[in-house]
Amino acid sequence: MNLNCFITASLLLFFTIPTTLSAMNDNTQEAFEKALKASNEGDWRGAAKQYKRAIFHANSHTVKANALKKEAEAYRNAELYYKEFKCLKTLVANAPEQINYKDTIEREYEIANRFFKGYRETPYTWMPWIKDDNHAQEIYETAQQQSPYAKFMPDLLVKLSALYLKDGENNKAEKTYKEIIEKYPNLGVAKTAYLDLAYLYLQLAKRGDGDGHNTTEARSILQDFVKKYPNAPEVPWSINAIKETYELGAERLYVLAEYYNNRNNPTTAKRYIRDILVNYPETKSVAKAEKMLKSIDMPLYPTLYADKNDSSEKEKEEKSKYITKKLPEVAKQILVIPANSENKWLRPVVEEPILHDKKIRTEYEHKI
Repeated sequence: MNLNCFITASLLLFFTIPTTLSAMNDNTQEAFEKALKASNEGDWRGAAKQYKRAIFHANSHTVKANALKKEAEAYRNAELYYKEFKCLKTLVANAPEQINYKDTIEREYEIANRFFKGYRETPYTWMPWIKDDNHAQEIYETAQQQSPYAKFMPDLLVKLSALYLKDGENNKAEKTYKEIIEKYPNLGVAKTAYLDLAYLYLQLAKRGDGDGHNTTEARSILQDFVKKYPNAPEVPWSINAIKETYELGAERLYVLAEYYNNRNNPTTAKRYIRDILVNYPETKSVAKAEKMLKSIDMPLYPTLYADKNDSSEKEKEEKSKYITKKLPEVAKQILVIPANSENKWLRPVVEEPILHDKKIRTEYEHKI
């Protein structure tokens, strides 16, 4: 029995060695040896460079994947985590069968968290003051795409939405917050998403809310939050924020009413005023709206017959500081230059029927 096992193992070794040797050509083998030597000397950047060379020369998919894993390991030891992530991303995309998929995705998430907390790479050892960019958003998005149902995904989405807000990508932040609320309604991250999304809508409404969408959405989110978390410490803030949404909504309608009233369109202005009085009766804009409505229904006209002896300074006309002269009188008939006349002056054209009527009228008047 032992002899059979030995023969089987020998045969397997006999058939696998030529395959490995054929894949490990001279250039690939040399690159691996130099990478191993650099690793033993602690030159992890140099080792990564040699592993990259091995990937280029390797003829086997398996050898390429192994070299890529070693390159990622070298970058990790060199504390070049973004370069490590690039290797892991390539492995997930091109050689998922050669890796532990779960561990690889979790490692990407760990790298993203480093950047999220402030880590920055120094790409050039001779210029340590130069720091690389923050790659947290890119790595989070990659991990989300590669493993959308990973265990860490709720926390990842919260951090990703915070990065979107920081970079001014409000539409992406809004979409991410809604995804958190929809997919993880019973987790603690949903509570954070409610508050952050409502705050985002409030800030957008304060900048200008043409159709009232942001104000309405903020109010709806806050009302849902108060209903779902009645004992949360953020409830008082939420209630005050709801009141603020009503103030913002009423002010928006008042601005519209003022706009149309100033453009002599009282009908449309009244419609917006009515909306304020009916739907926002407890806001500060009500007093202004009522005052505008009175001015529309009962306009104040200036006095038609002012007292001539009124010595009020406001009604006194100030004399002009400049000498005014009348314009010279103009003849009744003006010579004109008709179009396409080559700039030739012509006398005004008088229709013959008109001259005939004038002649008859003159004769009739003389007879009388």
